[in-house]
Amino acid sequence: MRPIDEIRTALADGSAVILTASELKKRIVQDDTVSDVDVVTCGTCGVMSGTYAVLS
Repeated sequence: MRPIDEIRTALADGSAVILTASELKKRIVQDDTVSDVDVVTCGTCGVMSGTYAVLS
């Protein structure tokens, strides 16, 4: 596990490895390693809660 400061530095200088959850799953199946991944995104377009639906 890397320290958060190291990941922040990689994000700031543009060298961070960022994958979607789907890309991460494919990499695990193919390579069985994810030690070079800095960030995994899990965004969605769906409504995640009733409160958000009301506010929308």
